[in-house]
Amino acid sequence: MDTYASFDELHRTVRADTYALGGVIVTPERVLAQGAVIIQEGKVLAVTGDLSEAKKDAGGLLMLPYIIAPGFVDIHIHGGFGVDVYDSLTTPRSLEKLRVELAARGTTSFFLTLYTADSSKMVATAKSIANHAKTSSRGSRIIGVHYEGPFINKSRAGAQDRRFIVEPKPDIADSLVEAVLGEGKSGVLGCVFTMAPEVEGGLDLAKSLSERGVIVSAGHTDADYDQATLGFRSGFTHVTHLYNAMRPFGHRDPGVVGAALDSPDVSVDIIVDSHHVDPRVVKSTVKIKGYQRTAIISDALFPAGLRGAKSVGGLHLEGVWPSSPTAQSLEPLHFKKVNS
Repeated sequence: MDTYASFDELHRTVRADTYALGGVIVTPERVLAQGAVIIQEGKVLAVTGDLSEAKKDAGGLLMLPYIIAPGFVDIHIHGGFGVDVYDSLTTPRSLEKLRVELAARGTTSFFLTLYTADSSKMVATAKSIANHAKTSSRGSRIIGVHYEGPFINKSRAGAQDRRFIVEPKPDIADSLVEAVLGEGKSGVLGCVFTMAPEVEGGLDLAKSLSERGVIVSAGHTDADYDQATLGFRSGFTHVTHLYNAMRPFGHRDPGVVGAALDSPDVSVDIIVDSHHVDPRVVKSTVKIKGYQRTAIISDALFPAGLRGAKSVGGLHLEGVWPSSPTAQSLEPLHFKKVNS
């Protein structure tokens, strides 16, 4: 079969349900400098490093000057492109805008993440998100709701609003879970809670949530190694933005970082923007945890993808906000505080 110059030429000439896209191919195991992805009826059929094989098996081959990689799944994102997660309460269509913008930049699915706010506002927003996810199919797919709070440690609040941080309360947790999953154990969407295991009542709540199918993650925590390890035995299975907003790793006080690296069944996520965590530390973490247990997150806020002055968490900032899927971070690439 021939090699074609564009999608239009490929489809016009071949008129086949099966075709191949060639370029630099990223797979979980390796990077193919010259390979092809064979597509059949809109789904990936095979990946190969043999272009001749791709031409033979497919109706046509389109070579692209791009990197072809699996779609980015962002399990921690608060918004972007001028859209904030809580906008869904007043402007439901704002979520569609966010989804379209994310899809255009390679993010194919995501957990929309609620930063700490009044619990009734969090519940109402989660219900709005769940309804939108069920009724709209445009753009990147919402696959879950992630609650970053309110059951976190005030001493490691970071950008979270301390006024709304509360001790773990089963009634509040029940309302938050039911907003996403309904009254049963499962639903269309997934549900994640970021909590601090050392906070009183945290372990009991984590065990209860995990039994309901909720993913419980340690984050915004001042837990030491022993407290974190106990958490991993009590329902915590993940760690939110490892290294950030938690007790720092020390050779005499390894903290939650050391416990996470020492627990093979615990997964972690990292903000990979060369600002929150040094790239060399990221590489070392992946070597220890393996790529199967290490996720990349954006932790993006609504200004991500925009330029100029923005207001975030009561601060007025000026900066250049990155727009690539793996660089939409909690903070811009460069910023200065104008006022507070």
